[in-house]
Amino acid sequence: MKNLNGSAYNAARKNNWIKDYAWFVRKQHTPYTYEEVYEIALNYTCSSDFQKGNGSAYGKARENGWIKDYTWFTVKQHAPYTYEECFEIAKKYKSRVEFARGAVAPYNAALNHGWLDDYTWFESPQKPYNYWTKERVKEESKKFKTRGEFHDQSGTAYGKARVNGWLDEFTWLKDDRIDFSNDKIDCVYAYEFENYHSVYVGRTLMRRAQERDYEHMFTDSDAVVLFAREHDVPIPPMKVLETGLTLKEGTEREGYYLEYYRSNGWNTLNRAKTGGIGLLFRNKWSKRTCREEAKKYRTRAEFAKKSPGAYEVARSNQWLDSYPWFEEKRKITGYWEDYKNCYDAALQCQTKSEFANKFSAAYLSARKKGWIKDYGWFLTEQEARSKARTKWRIEDCIEEAKKYKSKKEFSTNALGAYKAALRYKIMDSFDWFEPTSTVQSRAIKAAVKRKWTYDVCKELARQSKGRQDFRKKSSGAYNAAWENGWLDDFFPKKD
Repeated sequence: MKNLNGSAYNAARKNNWIKDYAWFVRKQHTPYTYEEVYEIALNYTCSSDFQKGNGSAYGKARENGWIKDYTWFTVKQHAPYTYEECFEIAKKYKSRVEFARGAVAPYNAALNHGWLDDYTWFESPQKPYNYWTKERVKEESKKFKTRGEFHDQSGTAYGKARVNGWLDEFTWLKDDRIDFSNDKIDCVYAYEFENYHSVYVGRTLMRRAQERDYEHMFTDSDAVVLFAREHDVPIPPMKVLETGLTLKEGTEREGYYLEYYRSNGWNTLNRAKTGGIGLLFRNKWSKRTCREEAKKYRTRAEFAKKSPGAYEVARSNQWLDSYPWFEEKRKITGYWEDYKNCYDAALQCQTKSEFANKFSAAYLSARKKGWIKDYGWFLTEQEARSKARTKWRIEDCIEEAKKYKSKKEFSTNALGAYKAALRYKIMDSFDWFEPTSTVQSRAIKAAVKRKWTYDVCKELARQSKGRQDFRKKSSGAYNAAWENGWLDDFFPKKD
């Protein structure tokens, strides 16, 4: 069948229908014996030809170690590469890495014979540690006209300049970064679940609108995703409400639209307060500006509370230990040079990254001295996430779910238990939850009371060619008309 009609065979195999074709005769082959394989092998001169010509017989011979008995097989070997051959082959590549990937054998020959240094056209290897001094960074930056070019074409040097606060000194570089205060870069959007009169309102940079749309569609914990899954409906397209806003205007208009929907009877899905700007200002804080900001505060806690952006950058870059004016208990010099002190600190952590975040000085000391290998209890990040997910056992999920009347209430108030219940596939056993149909019916009735009056629905129906067209143009109005028995008034049935 496969040879006579390949597409039909593939369809049958894909749908698992072949088992129903009882008249098919399956070809069966008696396991190869030593003698059979030997006779087949006589037709070939080397192992590679044997493998290509009869894969199953070759596999049997290799599995049983019989190939060594085929003494007539020749071994194909390449003559040792000469200096001239390697030189010519190397000319095809720009770097050692490309050469190694594109021509393994010639590269190994050149490496073993010490010829690689003769290929002077190869791009320079990675710069040595601490290569980028301030003077070298300064000279490098003079090759570019803007900070953007510097960042894109010499990322390591740019990063060194940004971290150390040197960029402001390079006055020949035009600052082509976004002006978050004045540039018209923001937009406000919404996801309208019209049938349920429910909406999510958000704001983002215009250049990130598509990316933000993907995040709402594919993030499991997102409010839009959770609502769509609970009601078994598709996620509506992102509706851009307003564009060309400054960041301040964007946060204000986000709040305005959220209140607008609420005042018109919509159920809002937003869990967090509007106006959040996220990490947009992260690049504002260099090593120098963080230090200047930190000098305004007496303690780390005060720094974190009053300037969270600068604090987070300083913490993630491990600069906090260099701010000696903080009035906090600090370890005596050499404290983390002691094996036991580092060991005791590591015991308080589950992962290497947690150790680095909580005890940065201890982590650096332990890594430098090679002690981290002794912390055998450290989990990988994947294991740590898996352990966190196992917090909710099946019985715990059931007890938590009993506190709520519906899936929506359960997911809103106990998201961790809700997701665990989905993984355990026990959601259908929570028979005390209101049926989805009941929830949908309530939503439809609420929508009718809020928005879809008889006159509004009648006008929309008048603009439609028939019931199906009416439903397609405005499913919310159609559902309201159906719920209230108005459809026969709008579209009388023909006798």
